[in-house]
Amino acid sequence: MVEIAVCDYLLANAGVIAIVGTRGYVQNLPQSADFPAFRVQLVDDIETSHLRGGSALRPARVQVDAIGEEDDGVDAYMQATKLAAAIGAALMNQPPFVVSLSDGGSPAVVTDLELKVVERIANPPMFDPTELAQFKVGQDFIIWATVL
Repeated sequence: MVEIAVCDYLLANAGVIAIVGTRGYVQNLPQSADFPAFRVQLVDDIETSHLRGGSALRPARVQVDAIGEEDDGVDAYMQATKLAAAIGAALMNQPPFVVSLSDGGSPAVVTDLELKVVERIANPPMFDPTELAQFKVGQDFIIWATVL
């Protein structure tokens, strides 16, 4: 759920929207996607406990890939690095934020998650020289989540 909340939060951020519009995806990047775009993936979801039982506060590691694609006259490296910077700015050094998620059922069950990004690990840009000709800049974020 944390990865969905992060994607929704980024798609509500003006700096990110200015670059990607609505091209943010969870887990799967469509083969026919337009670029630049980003993909959010859950890497680790850690359940913690203590002597009195479980903890409401759960750490998770989420990877966000900023992707740019080479095209006629398009600098994919600049696309990806600019998007990665906007994603980092949107998530880092921010106060905790709340994202509401609906299960899509009828009646819908809404879960509010409070998220706090506490750490960022930036990966070097990678180029895929195959027919895709894409640059990808990955960032891993350690996020503490609480269900409200």
